[in-house]
Amino acid sequence: MLIASRKRDDATHQHSLNVMILTMILAKGLNLKREVFEAAGMGALLHDIGARRINPIVLRTKERSRPEESLYRMHGEYGLQIVGKHVPAPVCAIIREHHEAMDGSGFPAGRKGPDINPLARMVAIANRYDNLCNPHSLVEALTPAEALSQMYAREAAHFDPFMLSVFIKELGIYPPGSFVRLSTGSIAIVVAVTPGNTLRPTVLVYEPGVPRRDALVLSLADAREVAIDTVLKPRALPREVVDYLNPRMNLAYFAQRARR
Repeated sequence: MLIASRKRDDATHQHSLNVMILTMILAKGLNLKREVFEAAGMGALLHDIGARRINPIVLRTKERSRPEESLYRMHGEYGLQIVGKHVPAPVCAIIREHHEAMDGSGFPAGRKGPDINPLARMVAIANRYDNLCNPHSLVEALTPAEALSQMYAREAAHFDPFMLSVFIKELGIYPPGSFVRLSTGSIAIVVAVTPGNTLRPTVLVYEPGVPRRDALVLSLADAREVAIDTVLKPRALPREVVDYLNPRMNLAYFAQRARR
């Protein structure tokens, strides 16, 4: 409901929902048991709850001073204080450890490898991916494919290698959120992956004369005469196109059910 709402100023809610959905995708790919799946989802939804105690200016500052960075690194502890004993231990681990890195370069404790809770490792991947795709400034936004490439090629030491490979496989060649130009010349955004046919996802088509709520949702698996020509960078598109195809409002990270 929050993703579908028209509130543009509540980026924290949108980020938390995106991270939860992305974590669910990874959990599905890992074939986790239901109770573990649910704990991962709850932890992902609450992972940044402690950030509510930090000034938004500090949260959005790209180059923080040392005191600001120290304050920012407290949001996991603040989160634990907020949730108290009302959530299971694995959820607390996610809140506390989602910024830890496999190579020990993360925070707050500099944990390494197996010392990091497995569910926190999952949320770390989802969290980083959404931050790369949906930063505070559109100019800095990477395409989903660019984000996955950066995580795999330049930041791989930070993440669980098996989980990262599963995450990339689940999102496909054209991850949801990718702006694309179709063979018809239309601009669209990928909204769902087609399992077993990652070259032909479902897209939401930009039609300036049509209200966004009535925009065409096109399954390329069914519309065989239409294909993706190229992936577009959001910062290279007109603002009105990005607003129309706003990934925070229209993005469905989940994959479609395979057709029988």
